[in-house]
Amino acid sequence: MITIVCGEDSVSSRNYFSLLKKEYRQKEYEIKTLSADQIISPKLLNEENLSLFTNKVVYFTENLYLKKTKTINDIFNNKKITLFDWENGLSGRDIRLSKSIQVKIKEFKPSENIFKLLDSCFPDNRKNFLRILQLISDSTDNFFVFLMLIKHIRKLIIIKTGKKPSKLADWQIYKLKTQAASWKTENLINFYEALQRIDAMTKTSRNPYSLLKSLDILSVYFL
Repeated sequence: MITIVCGEDSVSSRNYFSLLKKEYRQKEYEIKTLSADQIISPKLLNEENLSLFTNKVVYFTENLYLKKTKTINDIFNNKKITLFDWENGLSGRDIRLSKSIQVKIKEFKPSENIFKLLDSCFPDNRKNFLRILQLISDSTDNFFVFLMLIKHIRKLIIIKTGKKPSKLADWQIYKLKTQAASWKTENLINFYEALQRIDAMTKTSRNPYSLLKSLDILSVYFL
């Protein structure tokens, strides 16, 4: 059994991936965490090692799909393996496999309210932005919301400079262009750089404020 855990909500998908390890340990399975390179190595897959794939061994790996080697098909078709693969940030639509390959995909999608928050991020809309932010903060990981906002502002900057973000439909491009028109290029770039600084400080435990408070402060200057 092969299961790919994925989704744009990478925080929730990662938490689920960690929970799976805990559940299998409680069931007294042997947990083997291997890199994608180790998983696709001929040494692991050769006939002499097939006996290692017992019902009491569970393999965990990350970003295996991104390797895109011929060996991956052999792994996905091997019914003797119980393997969970976490794909960081990939959505279900990004994962394209042959119909003959039986792989379970567990996808974690952002809530609709997060997209409402992103759409509300433009000047003179601070009150509405903070209202939605407060609404989703109780049910969604704040760091994930923050990362989604950084990615969204990056897309607006790309649009603002006359380029086109990849893997977006025409209607999505139109929405981004409409929103980007509300921003001055300089302010949009400054906002993005401020978000990046907060991200760096948060990851190194140097941010004296919570992420919610940080966004509240930034909104005073930019929204």
